[in-house]
Amino acid sequence: MQDTELQRIVLVVDDSRQVCDAMRLVLEINGFTVIMASNGREALEILRDKRNNIKLIFSDLHMPGMDGLSMVEQLRQEGFKQAVIMLSTDGSATLVEKARALGANGWIKKPFEEAQVVGIARKLA
Repeated sequence: MQDTELQRIVLVVDDSRQVCDAMRLVLEINGFTVIMASNGREALEILRDKRNNIKLIFSDLHMPGMDGLSMVEQLRQEGFKQAVIMLSTDGSATLVEKARALGANGWIKKPFEEAQVVGIARKLA
C-alpha cells in the first residue's frame, strides 16, 4: 500500500448502502481509496482523525443523525478545507444555493453519472 500522502482518498457520506457501494465501486475502479460514513456525525469523527488524509467528500443531503447541510456547516466552522460535493435527488435552486452558502463546492443530482463522479474526483482529489 502506498503512503497516505500519495493516495487519493475520498469520503462518501450516505445512509443508503446501495449508494455507498455504487460510489465505492466507481471510485475504486478509477484508483481512489474510499472511506464511507452513514451520516454527518460519523463523517465528522472520521475527518477529525487527521491520519485519514481525506481529499474530497461526497455527501448525501438527507440522512438521520446529522444531515449533509449541517455537516458542511460544522466542517467549515471547524476549519476543514476539503471540497464537499452534495448528492441528492433534490436539485432545487434554493437547496443548491443554501448548500453553497454553507460551504459546499458542488452538487450532483441522483442518480449520478459515473463519468461525472470520476471527473469531479480527478479534479478535486
